[in-house]
Amino acid sequence: MKFVAPPFSMVRSSVLMVALSLTYGCNDSDARRHVASAAEDISPTIHRSVKIGPQHDVSRTRGDGFEGTLTVDQDAAVHAGFKLAPLPDAEPSLFEREAIMDVEDTDTDYFADAQALMEEERVEDAVVAYRKALGKDGENAEIWFKLGRAYNMLGKDARGMECLEEAIDYKSDHAGAYSTMVRVMLDRKENKSALSYAKTLREIEPKSFRSAFLLGRSYARLKMWKESVAAFEDSLEEDPEHLWANNNLGFSALQIGEYEMAVFAYEVATGLEGARPSMFNGLGYAYERLGEPVHAMVAYDAAIDMNPRFVKAVINRERMEEKLTPEQQDEYAAFQLELPPLDTEAVEEKPVATASAATAGGGDSVNTGDAGFASAPSDETQTP
Repeated sequence: MKFVAPPFSMVRSSVLMVALSLTYGCNDSDARRHVASAAEDISPTIHRSVKIGPQHDVSRTRGDGFEGTLTVDQDAAVHAGFKLAPLPDAEPSLFEREAIMDVEDTDTDYFADAQALMEEERVEDAVVAYRKALGKDGENAEIWFKLGRAYNMLGKDARGMECLEEAIDYKSDHAGAYSTMVRVMLDRKENKSALSYAKTLREIEPKSFRSAFLLGRSYARLKMWKESVAAFEDSLEEDPEHLWANNNLGFSALQIGEYEMAVFAYEVATGLEGARPSMFNGLGYAYERLGEPVHAMVAYDAAIDMNPRFVKAVINRERMEEKLTPEQQDEYAAFQLELPPLDTEAVEEKPVATASAATAGGGDSVNTGDAGFASAPSDETQTP
């Protein structure tokens, strides 16, 4: 069955053209041409293609029958009444944000300049030089790494981490970038992320002190004490006399009741240059838990000698002294006779801590814990 379109009057044709103009965006000249066409010949004719959107044409045929076709025209221009909104500007890439292009100077070794500036501790100037070095070699992982670390030194962690990640993108086994990311994450207390980076670093460097030490620190932050003990033991395989690895092993061992291990680690730490009062306090605490109160007293004394305002050690010593039996008091007195004399002048120059010093504003805050012991020393660590 054929569909025969009825003849169009001038009025109906004009109305139709206006409707088409409003619907499909035809301009005034288009409408006038269609009206003129209807006026000149009302016999069956074929209208021009009407655009209904970019890349789409519809040809409509009018006559004895109706035949509709849809064609996709890739080259068709957008019609006058239909315009796409401009796309938002794309975000500049990290390279575009960081690299400084110095096209006039192609001979200067900006990377070497940056390294020299870092040795002079001119970090801000070094950052500029690293960025110029990127302008010459934007795919160099080492430049990205050095730039990221320099940003971290300036306290610009967000930019620093972006650059470190870029270094890892260009060199997936860049140990320096991973180790720096671990430290940054620990500083930011993003401990789970730190552990993730530390595990990857350990895979890259399975035998290095650095990877084991940072892995131990990451486990300790998450209170995964058994894992941290194992990691610090691995680090000491590589460097048996590392001050902070021994300190951290002692602290982690205390948390899981490995008191003999804690005593051994703290004994090593307190015998090394740079030992801190907190390490002697930790040693005393380990001896106390091991059931050796006299050795605990001696260790607490050493902590107080180093820092008379160290309230935790003072409280531990006072508590321990009250528990000594007469025999243990004699043993302790004998230890005191064997110790070298104190520098009394140096001690008198410093205010001596007492159990009430914390409330008087002196020394550290005190946390005696549920069992009445002053809390074990914090897992204070330093990067290697």
